Amino acid sequence: MKHKKQVIKGISNSKIHILTRPNVNTALVIVMKSKKATGFFELNFLNNTVTEGQWIQGKIYPRRCDLSENGKHIIYFAAKFHIRNGPTTWTAVSKFPYFKALDFYDKGDTYNGGGLFLSTNEYLLNETYEQKELYKNSSFIVKRGKLNNVLLDDETEGLYFPKLIRDGWKDKGENNEVRTFKKTYKHYEITKECHIDRTFSEKRSLFYDINEFKINGKTEMKIESDWMDFKNDKLYWADKGKIFYSNLNNIENKVELDDFNKYYYKSIIVKYS
Repeated sequence: MKHKKQVIKGISNSKIHILTRPNVNTALVIVMKSKKATGFFELNFLNNTVTEGQWIQGKIYPRRCDLSENGKHIIYFAAKFHIRNGPTTWTAVSKFPYFKALDFYDKGDTYNGGGLFLSTNEYLLNETYEQKELYKNSSFIVKRGKLNNVLLDDETEGLYFPKLIRDGWKDKGENNEVRTFKKTYKHYEITKECHIDRTFSEKRSLFYDINEFKINGKTEMKIESDWMDFKNDKLYWADKGKIFYSNLNNIENKVELDDFNKYYYKSIIVKYS
């Protein structure tokens, strides 16, 4: 069967970043409208549905966020630069897919912050200088500091790259400041190039990825997007604020799962039992 090569580029008014774990059939979709509006959504891979979780009037640093091994908790780093009273930046642990914090650490700046789940009962609080614990209600053990003695990096070598390796991506090394990772499934392959935008363009984030999907070594799709992955014999990817998927045996027949450009901030009250 012949497959048509697609080269897709472009920026939408919604930037999205997806957190997954290999053995979990739900993912967290982080929908970033601006520095003052970010939403958490649940993506269900079993029935390909999206459920709105909760919004925050602030900015989330998605590469400093993580999903727990069982998919039931989130660790995230947030900022509200527009407020005068209270924490302006903080790290929190919450229940999926909400912002309401179980554990809350006041940061005060944007150096480091966020973290990684290290096991089923422990997470790393990513910091060089200690964050102030305001309250802790989860049962997780907390490890403070930097992963693998990385002292200066906020979110790439310190968090994002180790997270990719943990979740099945093979590190293929770095060339001209571009770090490449690869994930294979049967005779399918995704190559992920991790770039840094030194032009500081408003059209993209400082850190961005280009994903290339191949079948038997032949490129079928190449896209500037933080997310492309295999799940349940399907290929999923994000583009221009939307999520798509295709069956791997029929890649030309893509399905739009949801368009996050249509969502906007709303006040959603969450109560934990």
